Amino acid sequence: MLIGAGELAHVALSLLRDVEGANPVGCAVDPMYVDGASLGDLPVVSLDEIELRFPSAAHEVLVCVGYRHVNRERERLIRNCEGRGYRLWSLIHPHAWVSPEAIVGAGCIVFPRVVIEPYSTVGKGVVLWSGSVVAHDCRVGEFGFLAPNATLGGRVALGARCFVGANATVRDSVTVGDDCVIGAGAVIKRDAFSGSVYPAFETALGTRGSGSYDNL
Repeated sequence: MLIGAGELAHVALSLLRDVEGANPVGCAVDPMYVDGASLGDLPVVSLDEIELRFPSAAHEVLVCVGYRHVNRERERLIRNCEGRGYRLWSLIHPHAWVSPEAIVGAGCIVFPRVVIEPYSTVGKGVVLWSGSVVAHDCRVGEFGFLAPNATLGGRVALGARCFVGANATVRDSVTVGDDCVIGAGAVIKRDAFSGSVYPAFETALGTRGSGSYDNL
């Protein structure tokens, strides 16, 4: 059972074709989005009616909502489903590499070409997009989001609900607090306080943008 009918849900539905044993049976969205919502040929129901159509005793859910409101929307829906008694299912694509010594929490979405190295822990409800790397001994907090090719060096501690943009890098042994936003291409070299925002690294005509991250 998929929760959400936006871009991430459509991509996840496509990825599920490659996952042995995956059998999506329906889609649920917030009541305000039911009219006009669609997800392939799946029946779409209001989240308020999900238990009538797809009882929690017989179904698991995969919450497919991106980084809206800095990942809080995905957290809200996951907690809503847990409160209704649903078990969280994780989509781990067969073309991802997850070390046997790594731990991936419930309700995660792990795209193709993701690498999760030994002794790392990925919390509940995390989205790891294609090509992102979680190096050894990392801790990725609940409900985080790593965009394509984002990289966490070894022993990074990433707080809850953090967003790491495409091609951004967090250097090894750095601690990033909860609710941080790291823009595309940024390089984080020092610990970051909770709620910090690091803009995307911009370039124009091959010259360096105004943002410099040497002092982070």
